[in-house]
Amino acid sequence: MENTNAPGVSLDMIPYDLAYRAHTGTSFSPEKRAVSAQNGFVQDMNQCYAELSKAAKTTEKKQTLDALWPEFLRRRHKEYMLWLGRMSNVLSPMITGPSNFPVNRNRKSNESEHRASVSYTEGIDKGMAYIRKHMHPELADIRIGDEGSLMKLRKKLETLERNQELMKEINAIIRKTVQSASDDGVVYKKGWTEALVVDAMMGAGAKEKLAIESLKYARGYGIGIPRFSLTNNNANIRRVREQIEMQERHEAAAALAQAAERKTEFEFEGGRVELNFEENRIQVFHDSKPNREAIEALKKTGWRWSPRFGAWQRQLTNNAIGTARQMFGVHDIQYI
Repeated sequence: MENTNAPGVSLDMIPYDLAYRAHTGTSFSPEKRAVSAQNGFVQDMNQCYAELSKAAKTTEKKQTLDALWPEFLRRRHKEYMLWLGRMSNVLSPMITGPSNFPVNRNRKSNESEHRASVSYTEGIDKGMAYIRKHMHPELADIRIGDEGSLMKLRKKLETLERNQELMKEINAIIRKTVQSASDDGVVYKKGWTEALVVDAMMGAGAKEKLAIESLKYARGYGIGIPRFSLTNNNANIRRVREQIEMQERHEAAAALAQAAERKTEFEFEGGRVELNFEENRIQVFHDSKPNREAIEALKKTGWRWSPRFGAWQRQLTNNAIGTARQMFGVHDIQYI
């Protein structure tokens, strides 16, 4: 991977003394390991930035990366420093000697160091996924109830249906022009050549690369668009059509709520449930803080605490409504 100097990254971000202490109990050369630890963080961050920069192909995406990178770097730096701190508590009997070696304490230190290591590596993956998501909002999942979802879903359906027809047309052209295909190559019917077949496919709307690839023989599948591709795409078409129906019902319910023709607040003993169509959330407000068992039950069923609203909330879906009906006994909440 290309190594790019990431903004704000330098060796002195990782104090040498901390990196040195992290290896005094496990290495005969802690000074070398300390330098390696400093370089390791810099290399990690440079590689992350290089990968993200490669995906930032427009000015807007580059601006998004520049805006989100400092927070990514701050969090990874904090996690890496914590990891080194935990590492300093780990000992090796080869270094300290086996006499009176604190086995149990060292086992706990090893486990703590491992958790910090995992937190750092997972933090990189999650942080990069977060930045990619914001650089490429067009690739994000379309969620029911979000603003503009209906238009996005209809556009997605149009693309899927167009691709389905194109794949079927490609296979029809192949049936019309190809006599046989095997590991030895493709034999065309009289009057047809590979170039003419590719031209026919491109005339039907296929890109040249797809046309050429569809004429390559694959053992077990033959040539053309495999059946599973058509089946999977057709399943996606059905799924998006269902999502469109759900979004239409959601918008209709939101319109009724806005016109005060649909009830949006439902009381239960100790609090109330609200359908917040504007935020696309179902929210639970308690009169007083729930006990630990109640909080754990909320977390296990997908509810998350929102400091902004002072409520436990989930995305507003029929599944979330069903959970609220069951947990809080508010059976008069209508499904969307």
